[in-house]
Amino acid sequence: LHGLLTGLRDLGIALLAVPALYFTLLTCGRRRATLGKRALGIAVVRLDGERLSWLEGLERFVGYVHIPATLFVSVLDLWRDPNRRLPHDRVAHTAVLRIRPAAKEAGRNGT
Repeated sequence: LHGLLTGLRDLGIALLAVPALYFTLLTCGRRRATLGKRALGIAVVRLDGERLSWLEGLERFVGYVHIPATLFVSVLDLWRDPNRRLPHDRVAHTAVLRIRPAAKEAGRNGT
């Protein structure tokens, strides 16, 4: 039983640590975006335009927990907030900006 509990604890740590590292390191990296954000042509920036520190990136990741914790009601902030910032953006003082047109939009505009 002790081995099973230890295994479950380790699995739980891995299920939090791997996404935390992914989101934190890529959001704080040179491109300021995860792979999905890069594909959409968007990036995360601090409100002063600077790149996030590792601590700010981790703080933003922890803010993601707020979304399911509110049973996804916090997603309504997309329509309530004039800048479409969700709770994790407000906590970390960040914004998500379009850095280039998404592939579909570029194709529609003939560019």
